[in-house]
Amino acid sequence: MAVVVGPDRRRPLVGTCLLVGAGSADERDGERGAAHLLEHLLFRIEAAGGADYSERMESIGAVGVNALTASDFTAYFSVAPSDRIHDVLRWEAKRLAPLVVSEQIHRDELRVVRNERQQECDDRPYALWLEELLAVTLLPEDSYRNLPSGRPQDLETLDLASVKTFHRRNYSARNAVLCVVGDVSPEAVMDAAEAFVNGADGLTSDGRTNDAPARHLLGAAGMRMVPAVGIPARMVFSTHWAPSIRHHDYAALTVLTGLLGRGRGSRIFRELVLRLDLIAPQEGYVDVWPLLRRPSYLTGFFSPGPDVNIDHAFDGFLAVLRDLASGKAEVTQEEVDRAVLLARHDAASSWCDLGTRSLALAKTVWTHGSGVEPGYDDKLIGAVTPEMVNHLAASVLSDDNRATICYVPSEPRPDVGSHQ
Repeated sequence: MAVVVGPDRRRPLVGTCLLVGAGSADERDGERGAAHLLEHLLFRIEAAGGADYSERMESIGAVGVNALTASDFTAYFSVAPSDRIHDVLRWEAKRLAPLVVSEQIHRDELRVVRNERQQECDDRPYALWLEELLAVTLLPEDSYRNLPSGRPQDLETLDLASVKTFHRRNYSARNAVLCVVGDVSPEAVMDAAEAFVNGADGLTSDGRTNDAPARHLLGAAGMRMVPAVGIPARMVFSTHWAPSIRHHDYAALTVLTGLLGRGRGSRIFRELVLRLDLIAPQEGYVDVWPLLRRPSYLTGFFSPGPDVNIDHAFDGFLAVLRDLASGKAEVTQEEVDRAVLLARHDAASSWCDLGTRSLALAKTVWTHGSGVEPGYDDKLIGAVTPEMVNHLAASVLSDDNRATICYVPSEPRPDVGSHQ
């Protein structure tokens, strides 16, 4: 198990993150939804004295006790008094021990997960756009179509035995990163980590593979219209496959994202909002869904202005991408500097809390390996040049590497456009 220690003596607190290299993309048939449900169940496991994990952490004054499930990993993090680090790690180790929870707890947490899915996806406008794009771009058997939220039909039939199988296959010390930051010494953490590994009861992971071939994207001619009830406006999501989070070009991808669609200084805002008045100013944005064993998804999304034909808005959006990809409008150093500043601001904000700092460090080590130096990601971002971004844009923003969906009201207006 990789162990990361970041001493910080300013306050008698310690942030801890246990990151397990298994998420929704590791679910097999009959297990879909298990990664997120397991995250919930591991807060209900019994600790010393009969109380569950959450109760024990609260009893020692821990705060920020939380977790997240992604496609490629699941992370558990908290902040506690530094003199209780041994207790925290002893309780964390139970996440890697054989899963022991009752059927009643399983039913309770399954109900919570279903409610989360309902509130965060099914009841929110546009929230299912990623599922729509994955259905277009990946083959049915590709496990990256399993989103962490789970699908309602899978959550209806997910039993405790399947969750235990998922846990037994993926939750092991050698498939985890333990990160501790705060008022601790490396020696004390390593002593506690020895007990941590011993508490894992020798579970082993059989490794994770995801070799299903990816489906080709639709290309420039394909825009899939998705009628939806209750949406406030039309919304376009246009995505391109891009480097995975472990690829050497991922830092340049981060910069490309910032200069294309982050804030008023971005190309999309300057061209489509200020100059052409084609899209709503609060809606134009570009983001990345980072994946480990698949190309990432670079996605731009925007809402055409209320009186703007959707074809005109989409053509203007494509023109921004094509001018960049073709070299007609090359990236400038000023744009790179601005995007690097945005990326560094995002990273700095994650260091303001010990819990999120431990999570950020654990993700870096898990992604790049245990030999990375402090500030590794920042060095990669700072080394990005305009030439690197221009080269990446030419390979990623091509017309044959794009899929697009558009959410429209369930009774489409006459100007939804010829792309349908």
